[in-house]
Amino acid sequence: MITDVEGGLMVGPHSDLRGSPLRLAPRVRTEPLWREQRVLVVPHGHHLAGRESISILETTHETFVAASGGAPEVMDWWLVDPRPDGSRPQRGPTADSIEGLPELVAVGAGVNIAGESASRRYQREELAYVPIDDIEPATVVLCSLSDTLNPMVQVFHEAALELSPIVGGARHSE
Repeated sequence: MITDVEGGLMVGPHSDLRGSPLRLAPRVRTEPLWREQRVLVVPHGHHLAGRESISILETTHETFVAASGGAPEVMDWWLVDPRPDGSRPQRGPTADSIEGLPELVAVGAGVNIAGESASRRYQREELAYVPIDDIEPATVVLCSLSDTLNPMVQVFHEAALELSPIVGGARHSE
């Protein structure tokens, strides 16, 4: 359970937190900002690189790289572990940071699952991003403390919601 958020704000990708493996303190307010399809990140020459889209079950024989130090439940969600057929992905090397993942994929250490926006943020000639059709999208959420006294939290909160492409995102908390 996340019980304290420094400064009163947290923004990050995850599934809608109502069904998330993360358990938040009651004072943490969550609001969806946007949703994005998840993609398989592969080296440019990979056999799946040229595909329009794939099924998660087509990744059975792949080795997955991930960032180290994350909550196991969150890592399982991103890697779709277990898979719909009950199988489990093969885990490989880990990176010290999210930024290190494209490096591992580019050198062929494994593949990764990321949000579609990674294809713009980590655009590289040696990488391909293939949409995965049959898994739930990632939802980027804004988490804030409902009892924060920091006025900048409210300003940021209002600006984030105003810019959010999700119209009428319902406020909820766990």
